[in-house]
Amino acid sequence: MRSEKQAKHQSRDDRLTCVATRYKQLRRELADAEWDDDPRAELIRTEFRHFEALMKQGVMYEPNF
Repeated sequence: MRSEKQAKHQSRDDRLTCVATRYKQLRRELADAEWDDDPRAELIRTEFRHFEALMKQGVMYEPNF
């Protein structure tokens, strides 16, 4: 079992993205893009669905490489 210190250290690793945080960011971005009828909405939706699937699978971090 990992300690809290190890978990905090991992969350600061620039090579990893916190799935929950990115999911929340994308949810806001998607809502704004849809509201503004932004053509990027479909791209944001694709990334949002990817992170949504990771959340459902219980994945906590996604590598950035």
